[in-house]
Amino acid sequence: MTGQEHSVAAETPLLTYPTPPGITVGRQDTLRIVAVNETGKDVELKRLTVVLPTGKEGKQLFDGTADSVTVGADTQFWDVVKDNVSSPVAGVRVGIKNSDGVSVKHNQQVTFTVHFQVNTVRQKVPVSLKETSDGKVRTGSLDVNKVPQELTLTGLRSVPSAVSRGTLAQLVWKTTAGELKVDYKLFYTADGKQQEKDVNGKKSYDLYPYQGTSVKLVATVTDAPSVQSVVSCYVTVIEPRVDAVNITIRKGAKLLGAAPTTGLLSGFAPDDLPRSAPVTERFAAETDGFLLATVRPSNNAEVALVLTPDETDGAYLKLETSRRGSLLLPVRRGKTAKVAVTPRVNKTKYLLTLDWRPMGTGALVRL
Repeated sequence: MTGQEHSVAAETPLLTYPTPPGITVGRQDTLRIVAVNETGKDVELKRLTVVLPTGKEGKQLFDGTADSVTVGADTQFWDVVKDNVSSPVAGVRVGIKNSDGVSVKHNQQVTFTVHFQVNTVRQKVPVSLKETSDGKVRTGSLDVNKVPQELTLTGLRSVPSAVSRGTLAQLVWKTTAGELKVDYKLFYTADGKQQEKDVNGKKSYDLYPYQGTSVKLVATVTDAPSVQSVVSCYVTVIEPRVDAVNITIRKGAKLLGAAPTTGLLSGFAPDDLPRSAPVTERFAAETDGFLLATVRPSNNAEVALVLTPDETDGAYLKLETSRRGSLLLPVRRGKTAKVAVTPRVNKTKYLLTLDWRPMGTGALVRL
């Protein structure tokens, strides 16, 4: 290097990328990429992509091309990126983009999914990522774990999902490991400090939080090659204990707690097992609110999602899709809503999530 040459350090990503749940070797599986804004300010995001190495070896994810993967975005504001590349490694570049940019608020997240046939060699695979944010191109990496078929880790949630400060929130999950040697650890924050708990041999843990906290459960296969599967959830605390410094209030203020009936309905969470049979369920609303229903079919198979309010004459919302799709239905207090999902092909697997967002304090009750 001459005296006039200068190396330019690469810009690091502004968003935070949690380790995704493990994908299972030798199966069609879905990789979920999540980017969280923890900067304390809004971030303008125009493009987010990762390069998935292709091939049959441990350092690669799948043996195929862009045509063999399905990419889904969480919101209609994003366009999907999917193409074959040779650099930095031979692989498939996937992601989301928006030429106008999208403002990602503090603590907000954006996600996209990639569905493909995972190769048969278990290993932790580093994938390169590129983020175009706040007018700059930034690069980083993310570890993707290919886990053996014997290991499953799903359903981490808090029962109930929201609690009063200092009361019991029981964390529950489902796992199988066969003959594998697996170490289970639970991570959460309490009193401003990161807590690490050994939960080997357990499928629940009693937590008494005073503030809302993110919980992460990590299952590590300890015999070589070591890989991990990670699941997470959030525990909401109503009227949490607040640690405040230098607060100035110029007008009247009131601290409001979140309604304990807000969130995913039991039995219709993202980590539940896929369904294959048609679904018909009715729910009654204890307060005005909005029901968000989302379907995620597998293998590009088409399903029909129908939401029907009980106060209209033949009116309903209907969505037919072979990818992830959502419908939002306003539900009035004292009224009911019907949710129906019908696969177009018998035994098509799909996920159904139902999210209740009340305008007051009240649940959406399954009838």
